[in-house]
Amino acid sequence: MVSYQGKYVCFISINGDTNALEAVGWTVWSDDSGADWFADCLLDERMKETVWANVDLCGRCGGCGNPGGTRRLVLGKMFDNVCITALKFIDPDAEAVECMKKMAEIRKCDILGNNSSTI
Repeated sequence: MVSYQGKYVCFISINGDTNALEAVGWTVWSDDSGADWFADCLLDERMKETVWANVDLCGRCGGCGNPGGTRRLVLGKMFDNVCITALKFIDPDAEAVECMKKMAEIRKCDILGNNSSTI
């Protein structure tokens, strides 16, 4: 768990178990748990596309108590069947890592109470 000022920013799994839900390699999940801090942030189109490609669709694990996921707004685009953690980056490439850094900055601003959606 990665935290800032006592609040979670993201979760990281390294070398996940092949028998578990995590992929082997490394995986990073956002911590939004129902929050909407990422709903309509002002990012360039390329970064939005990277985020949208990594929306975490429900795998019906039951961890959220709502198998099937929920309908969520992610950077201005609506998705159905989204997991409780809206974003999941599996073995991210360099571009995805830069995107994850930006999303962490946005979450940090959210924690600080800076409601500006522009970083």
